[in-house]
Amino acid sequence: MNLHEFFAKLNEFPGDVLWGAVATAASLIGATFLGGWGLKSAISGTAHRDAKAEADLARLRANTAETDLEKLKLSQARAVERVQDLAIENSKLLSLVNTRQAGGAVEAQEAAIVADLRTRVSKFDALKDALFGAEDDLWRMKAPAPPEKFESRMRESRTRIVTIANLKGGVGKTTTAANLAAHFSIARGKRVLLIDFDYQGSLTRMMTLGVKIPLGSSILADALLGGEVDGKWTAQVSRELGASLPGMRLITCGPTFDSFENRILMRWLLGETSDDVRYRLAKLLLSQSVQDEFDLVIIDAPPRLSVGTVNALCASHAILVPTVPDRLSVDAVGRFLQRANAFRELNSSLLKVGIVACLTETTILKPHEAEAMDLARTSLDLWHGQGKVMETSVRHFTSLGRAAGREIGYLQDRTVRELFDKLGAEVAQQWQM
Repeated sequence: MNLHEFFAKLNEFPGDVLWGAVATAASLIGATFLGGWGLKSAISGTAHRDAKAEADLARLRANTAETDLEKLKLSQARAVERVQDLAIENSKLLSLVNTRQAGGAVEAQEAAIVADLRTRVSKFDALKDALFGAEDDLWRMKAPAPPEKFESRMRESRTRIVTIANLKGGVGKTTTAANLAAHFSIARGKRVLLIDFDYQGSLTRMMTLGVKIPLGSSILADALLGGEVDGKWTAQVSRELGASLPGMRLITCGPTFDSFENRILMRWLLGETSDDVRYRLAKLLLSQSVQDEFDLVIIDAPPRLSVGTVNALCASHAILVPTVPDRLSVDAVGRFLQRANAFRELNSSLLKVGIVACLTETTILKPHEAEAMDLARTSLDLWHGQGKVMETSVRHFTSLGRAAGREIGYLQDRTVRELFDKLGAEVAQQWQM
């Protein structure tokens, strides 16, 4: 083995073992030198002194090696301690990072809660402002979000949609709606869908008692505005009204409808609906199923701007306003038409309006009645020539009162039928129906 191989072998030993071997070897070498030099001292004093010096040097080197070994062990111990200290510091740092991250998550969660509370407060503030403001502003406080291609579909609709409304009650709305629908169904062979949106259910009772439909039957108007049915459902589930009214169907209404409307309104104002509730009826009536099934839709609206009335205005092509021809009632007509005109921002196809005198004493208006209707005519100025006071007036017939609870007057009395045939012809000519 040469020196290079020898030192290579030495490098394979651990440091502490190597230095121990060095120390032992140094001791043995020292002893050997001492023994050797002891024998030689008898021969030569000089040689003895040289041997002693060499032995001392060997001991010094051995001691130095031991000292270096101790220093190395001490350095190793300190290095281990430093590594342990670093591990502790790293653990503390990691804990601090985790704590800060947790704190950041808490802060983010708190920020999200604060943002949610601010949104809720904003919604309630908007709701408060809407409820304490004008009723018209309430319904126009949000930008319109109509169904896809709403304006073009309204213009191209083959089904004509007419709302019969007035914000004043007791003026003959339901009587006009029922008998006019009967005219278009019987005299003109139109397929008519009649919709009752008044929670009092007067139209429903008038139409269903004659064909023996139970009063307790389901209120279809709820589903119609609930946003969960489609046009096919509307066409299939609406009530048939018997052989005497062929091709005519009814969406019924009842006493729980007003609370249902209020819930829809609150949810919409609070932003809890995914759609614009003002267009739910329009979406159904513009569906292909309804367009294929009906030629005409007539809506009997309640005397207030309810969810049903607003949906009717946002879905209609025309409004017919029945009124008693007196000053008080005609003033109400003007206010209603002014408010209805504002809904043309939501429905640009709401172009036609007609006013019809109802509950008159004769078919020819008396001077005070004619004067009142002239005043009503001035309320049509906002409609840019698209409004008309109908020449036909609906007088108060005793037979209309007797018909309640049995069948509508159109089916019972020839005079009533002739009157509504005349009114129907005027409406059809004016509105191209």
